[in-house]
Amino acid sequence: MNKDKYFGDIVGQDNVKNKLSFYIDGFKTTSMVPHFLFVADKGCGKTEMAKRVAKNLTIDGKPKKAKELNCSTLKSMTQFTEQILLPFVQDNDVTLVFDEASELPRDITMSLLTMLNPNDNNRNTIITSDGGSIDINFKRHSFMFCTTEIHKLFHALKSRLTRVDLQPYKNNELMTIVKNNIKKNKHDISFDELSEKEIPTVLRGNPRCAQLLTSDIINYCSQFNIKLFDFSCWNKLKSVLDIKPLGLNNTEIQVLRALKDNPHCRLIDISSKIGLSSASIQRDIEIFLLKQNLIKVDSGRCLTQKGLEYLDDLDKC
Repeated sequence: MNKDKYFGDIVGQDNVKNKLSFYIDGFKTTSMVPHFLFVADKGCGKTEMAKRVAKNLTIDGKPKKAKELNCSTLKSMTQFTEQILLPFVQDNDVTLVFDEASELPRDITMSLLTMLNPNDNNRNTIITSDGGSIDINFKRHSFMFCTTEIHKLFHALKSRLTRVDLQPYKNNELMTIVKNNIKKNKHDISFDELSEKEIPTVLRGNPRCAQLLTSDIINYCSQFNIKLFDFSCWNKLKSVLDIKPLGLNNTEIQVLRALKDNPHCRLIDISSKIGLSSASIQRDIEIFLLKQNLIKVDSGRCLTQKGLEYLDDLDKC
């Protein structure tokens, strides 16, 4: 398999790249790949991975056309038919990449069940609202879906897709992403051992955070004409940008402090203290704090021992 050929500049994700390379190699003889469902946290590269697969689905040495769709902009099946299926799919070889797939409207989802229904002929036909028809041919049309909120995707649609879960990123992989981005931006910056060890710990396991921090490092080094970004530089940048341990933001720290003051409190109590909705806390804050073992949920929300130690260490700084 040719994972280095297909995904050579993508850091990490070796198991995922091996799996996808298998299907890309198979496309060369069958002209088909499964309809993929890429699942990962925000900023972890699911859409980039889907687009990379699309780029490697070649016909006569040229990639099939790819059309990326933000599902939050799709409002109806009529719009989807007129703006996507008729101009891009009908009588064309194309890969459709559905980003934010959890936002698909129900009528489009129901039509996709028909379009993607597996069968021996590897093709389906849908009837349009004006009585016309559109042929979906799995040898010509590839479908890929990307989502963070997998639970929101209709179960029957998920059953038609081959799921690809991206792996958690290791700290050394995140640091490699930082270095690679510096090279791509044509800067000559090196790091000492301590800064290399500490920088990835604030990136939340997230390549997008690595890209954003790379810009800050380049900015800092450019301002002060620095070639070696050592641990003292890192400490200064942390201070200027208010970068907290583990990459926590101030709202997350507010939640930790609220739990320290009121152990085993309810979600609505946290909401009233920090001024965010309960849904926002659950969706945008709790998940990372739980992942880092800083809080736990039993009869209510409370700090773990690690969470208590985190706040104690933060207060000593």
